Amino acid sequence: MRRATQGDLVPPGTYLCRIDLAADAGDDTALRTIAVALILFK
Repeated sequence: MRRATQGDLVPPGTYLCRIDLAADAGDDTALRTIAVALILFK
């Protein structure tokens, strides 16, 4: 499992990440997907 911003583990799944960029040259938004998988090691 991956850790969330506060350090908590997040369950496997597909998450959306939106980044709002504000600059003197203009504003832009990036939207990405993040896949989190559960991998078991023996």
